[in-house]
Amino acid sequence: KSICNDRIHCFRYGGDEFKSICNDRIHCFRYGGDEFVIIYENYSDDEVNRIADDLRTKINNMKIPNKKAPSKFVTISQGIRNSVPKEGNKLWDYMYVADIALYEGKKATKGEIVLLHKTTVASSSLDDAQRN
Repeated sequence: KSICNDRIHCFRYGGDEFKSICNDRIHCFRYGGDEFVIIYENYSDDEVNRIADDLRTKINNMKIPNKKAPSKFVTISQGIRNSVPKEGNKLWDYMYVADIALYEGKKATKGEIVLLHKTTVASSSLDDAQRN
């Protein structure tokens, strides 16, 4: 079992799981702090949810200790924006919605997956979100 003494060790252990899902259509990047961006090119909602769930399962199965987490182990919450950006959208517009989805998931339960499509985040968008 892996023991995670600090964030750097967590990134090393978890990084292998991120690498394992990467291919010519899935790209993973560290965004900052303990956040990562995963770009899924041409995947359906079902495919993205399956991959996200597999990643969550792999991280959970590592049983990396985290005294601050309710589960006592490191978890992965995922906010997903699955849509094609429209002309004129900026990267930040797209990332903002993924970030909203991420914090919606964290608010509900650590380790949640929330998928959104819409550019405008309103309570109705959050009601339509796919949660897993």
